[in-house]
Amino acid sequence: MGRARSLRLAGSAELMEQAGFVVETHGAAPMHLVRPRRMIAGEGPFGAPRIAKNTALNPAARKRILAMREVVETDRDTMAAIHLVTRKPG
Repeated sequence: MGRARSLRLAGSAELMEQAGFVVETHGAAPMHLVRPRRMIAGEGPFGAPRIAKNTALNPAARKRILAMREVVETDRDTMAAIHLVTRKPG
């Protein structure tokens, strides 16, 4: 399984520009990836319970999710969620 590459906002924008995109806007927010409220907001009232059920029934998935949550919570002061709005010129 591959690992995500951690980049700062500027590095992510630079990658998009190197790929030929124009970055229109960007921003950052605290990383709340595996918190219940964030999961409900992102996955909806039907998706979040489905994920919870699948996690409860799949020990390997639960282990991965708990490991991911530990990383996010441990490094919360240095991690952020970013967004980039880009467009392809022409």
